[in-house]
Amino acid sequence: MPDPALPCVVDPANDLLAAGGAASLLTGMNGPDIGIITIRTPTTTLTVQLPRGQVLAWGAMITELGEELGGSGLLVATRKSALLRP
Repeated sequence: MPDPALPCVVDPANDLLAAGGAASLLTGMNGPDIGIITIRTPTTTLTVQLPRGQVLAWGAMITELGEELGGSGLLVATRKSALLRP
């Protein structure tokens, strides 16, 4: 049973997820200390600005997720500015 304290990773009520399609990840900088990450899909674009430490933490989480694909099914989620792990 999912932990109610963690956010749901996929919103089953989001009809836009049914569209599927490729996603692109774009990165940039806003000065020396702020990273910009944009995820663009056929149905939406999300851009966030994060300080260096959070960019590194998000990168580590994405790397861990990639390493777990086809493995144990590790759940990794984010909420606000905190990194959450079950």
